[in-house]
Amino acid sequence: MRVLNRYFLADFLSIFGLTLLVFTFVMYLGGMIKAIDLMSQGISGKIILQIFAYQIPYILTFTIPMSTLTATLLLFGRLSIDGEITALRACGLSLRQIVSPVLLLAVLLTLVCVWINWEASPKSHWARRQALVDIKKIEPLELLDEGRYVTGFPGLEIFVKQKKGEGLKDVHVREMKNGIRLRSIRAQEGDVKVDKEALVMTINLRRVMITQYDPEDPKDLTKARTFPSEFFNKEFPYGEMLANKKITRKTKDKTFTELMDTIKHTAKYFPVLVEEERIEDLSRKRTQAMVEASKRIAFSIACFSFALLGIPLGMRSRRKESSAGIGVSLILVFTFYLFVVIANALTAYPHLLPDLIVWIPIIVSQVAGFWMLRRID
Repeated sequence: MRVLNRYFLADFLSIFGLTLLVFTFVMYLGGMIKAIDLMSQGISGKIILQIFAYQIPYILTFTIPMSTLTATLLLFGRLSIDGEITALRACGLSLRQIVSPVLLLAVLLTLVCVWINWEASPKSHWARRQALVDIKKIEPLELLDEGRYVTGFPGLEIFVKQKKGEGLKDVHVREMKNGIRLRSIRAQEGDVKVDKEALVMTINLRRVMITQYDPEDPKDLTKARTFPSEFFNKEFPYGEMLANKKITRKTKDKTFTELMDTIKHTAKYFPVLVEEERIEDLSRKRTQAMVEASKRIAFSIACFSFALLGIPLGMRSRRKESSAGIGVSLILVFTFYLFVVIANALTAYPHLLPDLIVWIPIIVSQVAGFWMLRRID
């Protein structure tokens, strides 16, 4: 039995390793184009390698589950087509004994993914953002964090409720001097234009309400003047912000422990939302952290779920419906990541429970896998 287990594991690992390299390379193609662009701008090769090495853990969170499914399908498909499954069962081996080595390895891969998703990936994502700040190549829009006031701009505080591409929703800009508000600009929507050479970001606001405070007594709100405006433009130099590394940690930059603390004590991380009684926005930030936490758990469990589903689908490879079975499994991978995208898109609607959406493909794949294994047995 030990010889048989070593045979299964060696075959599985060889297929898994090859598919992991292929999938990781394919996902790195976009990064390679960006690396060429950085090299053309005079950035040293050492720094470029460092930046893209930080991206490896994040890519592995996707490619390890995909490789697990592919390796399981190919291994058990070949065993089934060659008649080895039938021969093993004729020798008195149960289905549990045949599949247990691969399922055990899938559990170990799940534990590896737990460490990558909970610790390595967020830490490397944060380190990558900081490295991009060092060479001033970070995307300027990343400086505007949703749901919190960004204070790194000289004499300015900026709040953005929602970002979508270059579009902004519910923007609040405070012009400050020595900690005292001089002017407050609120806008329902706007967009951003960036001059990366001059390190200047221009926000074009629409449907604006401007509050001008009395320069002699800015704390006296009764002397403030408020007037509407259809348009308002404001330039934000962000070079000083990059020089001081004043970037905030996003949800993807937090370890799993920090995510759980954000969920439990959301008000502590977003005090401005509490101060301004933005209860709905506070709920959205909590939902965003819950979705991210659910994603990391689901991405880890996906290794076991895909292996559990891939085993019976691979065993059916000699039948007429084998092609359909492989097609269904590949559709499941696509569907799994589609559900993740949907959950991210619904973080603005906490009542729809987007944090539970990512669990749907995991539950379906495990139920389907157990059901098909029982039928085969």
